[in-house]
Amino acid sequence: MTNKIKRAMVLAAGKGTRLGELTKKTPKPLVDLGGTTPLFRILKGLENAGIQETVVNCHWRAEKIIDAVEMWRSHDIFKMKIILSYEEELLETAGGIKKALHHFKGEPFIIANGDIVWGEGFSSFVEEVSHNFSSEKMDFLLALTPVDHQRKANGDFRFYKDGRLDFLDEGEISEISYCGLCAVKTSVFDNVEEGYNPLVSLWKKAARSKSFYGYKANYPWIDMGTPEGLLKAKNVIKYENGLPAKVINFAK
Repeated sequence: MTNKIKRAMVLAAGKGTRLGELTKKTPKPLVDLGGTTPLFRILKGLENAGIQETVVNCHWRAEKIIDAVEMWRSHDIFKMKIILSYEEELLETAGGIKKALHHFKGEPFIIANGDIVWGEGFSSFVEEVSHNFSSEKMDFLLALTPVDHQRKANGDFRFYKDGRLDFLDEGEISEISYCGLCAVKTSVFDNVEEGYNPLVSLWKKAARSKSFYGYKANYPWIDMGTPEGLLKAKNVIKYENGLPAKVINFAK
């Protein structure tokens, strides 16, 4: 499968307060998982999916992300070009993307959350999202998985037969969950003011204009931004490395 999208952005600027003391000195995307980090795994996955250039934004303990990227550069770890976007003040998701928007040259790009630990198939998922993205009818294409992957009480969106998404009404049940990966066209951010802006407001605007879409698949992933999620992630890494692990199933 050919990856139509060649650029990406990894959101890595947040403070990671849910992990308490662990992220007071270390940014969440660089928390040790047992010889690797979420950021390294995401970047490798994007590169393997055919992404040629990735922007990584940073704010909290930014110097550590900068040092890590510089080390990877000096050792030619990645063939993919990695660009750092430093935020002096935390800009939230849409604000951070707006600041880095010029790097995407007006072309669609992938957005990946920097605190997700993917199992097997991440590169394939990126390729599938890229392949199914259509700039003609979509502002966003969100990657979705069954809600039971995270043992959540409910999913995130209403999913229509044509792939469109909408936000749930109060009390409405959904079986799909957003997993921190999407494709977007750059023009969505044209009228976004610079500064602090969340992404969800743009999702709601896209839903109103019927240009908010989802792509469903069954790839495993973990939000490692909580102590419980971090434990699961570390055990998955152990399992991948052939070591004993108490928790292997992503859904447990």
